Amino acid sequence: MKKTHRNALPIAVLGLLVAGMVLIVPAASAEASSLAEPGIMAQFPISLDGYSPDISGNIIVWYDVIDGSDDVLSYDLSTGVTTPICSGPSKAWDPAIDGNRVVYRDNPNGVYGIYLYDLQYKYRVPICTNTAGFPIEPAIDGDIVVWEEERNGRSNDIYMYDIATGAERLVCTAPDYQGLASVSGDRIVWRDDRNGEGDIYMYTISTDVETCISNAAGLQNRPAIDGDRIVWEDTRNGDYDIYLYDLSSGTETAICTDPGDQKYPDISGDKIVWQASGGTYQHDLSTGTTTLIVNDGYDPSIDGDLVVCEKNRGIYFYAP
Repeated sequence: MKKTHRNALPIAVLGLLVAGMVLIVPAASAEASSLAEPGIMAQFPISLDGYSPDISGNIIVWYDVIDGSDDVLSYDLSTGVTTPICSGPSKAWDPAIDGNRVVYRDNPNGVYGIYLYDLQYKYRVPICTNTAGFPIEPAIDGDIVVWEEERNGRSNDIYMYDIATGAERLVCTAPDYQGLASVSGDRIVWRDDRNGEGDIYMYTISTDVETCISNAAGLQNRPAIDGDRIVWEDTRNGDYDIYLYDLSSGTETAICTDPGDQKYPDISGDKIVWQASGGTYQHDLSTGTTTLIVNDGYDPSIDGDLVVCEKNRGIYFYAP
């Protein structure tokens, strides 16, 4: 949806502490806006010193600085229980979650690797540890784990691991940088610099076929995929904007081209979220409306109607 830019409506945070909840309500403004009015959101502070959140169902994961150590934790929205996934003197970062499985990078022996923790069965297994390639940015969907890694003297490439078979696969060996991968079902997407500046590429696991999704002018970066839909941040117009590609229809759509930068997109079903100077925004593909859902939020993640993001160095959860 193309819309005329206006300043984001201010939001007043009323300290209505009801069962640990702070309500976010829109303040009055005389200025018209093409954005929908900010909705009433329930804001739950999960951590006051956390980074890089992700959400799947009722579970939120993030990494936290505790006693000088970088630890990965999970929080169960249904029980209110916080669980340490990885704690101690090592540096555990970049958590991602799907269902009961959490992946993250860690360096317990001074060498970075990708690890998986199963929340249901309470066990941890190494996914990729026997390499000096500095694997980072893991993502997971179902049995598939993906990450980027500089191995054998090469620039960063995309790797995948199938939990069901125990097999690792090198997904892309093109020159220059490939990274920031996302996975959904049978498809992996990533940023790819083989043509000199970042483009978006996709790999279909079952067919072993690679496809260029977008090689527009400027930088295409940080893709996220859910089903047939891929979103990313894009500088073809100068600033960072949010674009969508629908695999089922083969169409590309500009979701937000407002002045200023729109970055860190994520998608779940019909809902797209991203970070902008005014806070965290959400676009509903079914209605075509874009809504400011929280001031000052950044690096958002969405699953269904539930959004988690960083705010003031903390982790906050939002629900409609």
